Amino acid sequence: MNLKNIISKFGHKPEEKLKFFLAIEISEEIVKSALWTVKSGQTEVVKIGSLQDWDGKTKESLLTSIDNSISDACDSIETEPEGIIFGLPSLWVKKEAILPEKKEFLKFICQKLALRPLGFVVNLEALVSFLKNKEGTPVNAIFINLQDAESEISLVKVGKILASERVGRSQDLAADVQEGLARFKKQEDLPARMILFNGRGNLEEYQEQLVSFEWSKKLSFLHFPKVESLEKEKSIEAIALAGGAEVAKSLGFDIREVKEEKTREAKEEKEIKEEKTIETPEGEETLAASLGFVQNQDITQIKKEPAIEIGSEKSAEEAFPKDAPEETAEPEKPPDTESESFVKKEALVNKFIALIKKLKLNLKLFSLAGKKRFVLIFILILGTTALAGVTALFWYLPKAEVTLFLEPKLIEKNLKIIADKSVDQLDIEQQIIPIEEKDIILEDKKNAETTGEKLVGDQAYGEIILYNKTEVEKNFPQGTILVGPDDLEFTLDEEVVVASSSSEETEDGEKIIYGKTTVKAKATTIGPESNLGGGTSFSLKDYSEKQFSAKTESGFSGGTSRKVKIVSSQDLDSLQENLTSKLEEKANQELEAELEEDKIILSHKLQPEILTKNFNADLDDEVDSLTLDLKIKFTSLLASKNDLKNILLNLIQDELKGDYVLEEDKINIEAQAISFGEEKAEIESLTTVYLLPQIDKEEVIKNLVGRKPEDTQAFLESLPSFIEAEMQIKPNFFGLVKRLPRLSKNINLVLKQKE
Repeated sequence: MNLKNIISKFGHKPEEKLKFFLAIEISEEIVKSALWTVKSGQTEVVKIGSLQDWDGKTKESLLTSIDNSISDACDSIETEPEGIIFGLPSLWVKKEAILPEKKEFLKFICQKLALRPLGFVVNLEALVSFLKNKEGTPVNAIFINLQDAESEISLVKVGKILASERVGRSQDLAADVQEGLARFKKQEDLPARMILFNGRGNLEEYQEQLVSFEWSKKLSFLHFPKVESLEKEKSIEAIALAGGAEVAKSLGFDIREVKEEKTREAKEEKEIKEEKTIETPEGEETLAASLGFVQNQDITQIKKEPAIEIGSEKSAEEAFPKDAPEETAEPEKPPDTESESFVKKEALVNKFIALIKKLKLNLKLFSLAGKKRFVLIFILILGTTALAGVTALFWYLPKAEVTLFLEPKLIEKNLKIIADKSVDQLDIEQQIIPIEEKDIILEDKKNAETTGEKLVGDQAYGEIILYNKTEVEKNFPQGTILVGPDDLEFTLDEEVVVASSSSEETEDGEKIIYGKTTVKAKATTIGPESNLGGGTSFSLKDYSEKQFSAKTESGFSGGTSRKVKIVSSQDLDSLQENLTSKLEEKANQELEAELEEDKIILSHKLQPEILTKNFNADLDDEVDSLTLDLKIKFTSLLASKNDLKNILLNLIQDELKGDYVLEEDKINIEAQAISFGEEKAEIESLTTVYLLPQIDKEEVIKNLVGRKPEDTQAFLESLPSFIEAEMQIKPNFFGLVKRLPRLSKNINLVLKQKE
């Protein structure tokens, strides 16, 4: 129970002027900033500054970029920001401390811009914490940070960063991510969620690449991963809100929404590690340390005690000033039974009578006559009645809710279940459960630009003269190949006969006259390179030029070519895969929405059955875009939660024999492998359950009745697996009494697993 909150309910303090702070996100390529404040117990972003590039190497470039960004963020306020927190890339931090050379960068920035450093946070860790607070559960995802030269692939499970790998960028982001995941030591049970971010936005193209990749065939994804992309503002918001909440606590702000983690191990630590911090400008204190930070350490990694801890002397002194009235009575032992409440009440009345005797009232008071005597007696009776009423009010009316956060015991079991459609009863020993099939039929249309290319155009045409140099007539069939310059080939359009050569006597002697014939021909390929001028000579393929030759007098013309977009096989496959994935995700959402309370989905990922598939074009058709109309039936297996719970209870009987009970709403069953038959399916699944220690609630309440909250700490810490407690007394003004209700029925005890 936070005593400061109770005191603040009384009296109206003047509204304090808002204090503003800065958050700076530094990546290896860009800088972003945000102005934030604390309002109504929550950190709140006032304005986000402009995104600025920097060279990633020099202090001066970083200084210029940060100055430009924060100038934009602070243009709406008149006062100077109180301090600054830095969001840093993981390469700048080693073992929760800033690298010395990077520390110089931050020192330089703070000195030049006269900024007061409050702490730092690793960018990815802030983002994971931010998403946990936003979604209400620890994040399980693969984070992909896109940069110009490389991508950082990080595996996050239950809000913890388990591994990170950097992979050089290529044209295929999916292949890069696959390479990064393959480097992880453990690749089993990869989260079926990918979160893509780069600080700049415009990630649709990359998101499409990841969605179209066959992850389930390449790596151990149980389900096809859901791919999300974050807006560019989310990373700086995470630093300002998640990191800013930790800063605000250390500055004394009451951050109600963010709950600090406090483990038994942290409370038992006897030594505080001394860390180095960012050096502040000369003549100024080490500000980060003075504000309650462990120096030079990521603020999301720091485990801090609450400002007012239950059971500590310090909490009482801070909650109540020394000059405030103190209770003189010793803490009373709580009643063993509710019947003792009457004894308590009688004791209070006796105390009141004793108080009257101590007042030593003047006996003359009773000698007064008439109205004065009547009035005084009336006042005395009225005061006695009022005191009794107030006593009863403080005895019967207060109610309290005490929440104990306990450390759960985690158990993982591998189940091999036979799911049989033909049975209607559970067989616990054989682990056979009845199941039902749920069909969802969906239809949708999607289009995409074609990526195939084809060269189209016209062939060059012309006439050639064939020469026969032999003494025998020669017949050339249609399609005879002629070879021109640059090995260009042409063919005869028709069959032709060329006469033999002859000779005649001239004054100079005998002259040989070649046989010749003119015939039409065309180029074998399209394109303007086959357009030839007159006088071009040709040879006949497979014939000697000493026997036959050819030339054109008029030349060849009409050859053209151009590239056009056509449908490729990759276009067909990619469009079908993308639309199938989209329909499958929609089917899962509909299945979850229609799921009965007692049912559980054993498998979302089944082979879809395509009912209809219509493309608007076929392979190699000349079109700019391709459209697919697809209709698919998805089938999932549903089982009873109660059946699975009974099988599980049978397997963990030994664990339950101890002082533990099963949290039924904390059972998680994930199918790892499914083999189907005609009527049966064999399912191998990993089942995770949480067991809470068995607590005697009546005994705990008995020890809380009538006690001050600080007096309960030692008792609560003796409970098995206890981590921390929260206490709330209603109506609120009873918090001033600083005691839990004196009636056990007015105390509600809640046991919760610590998330």
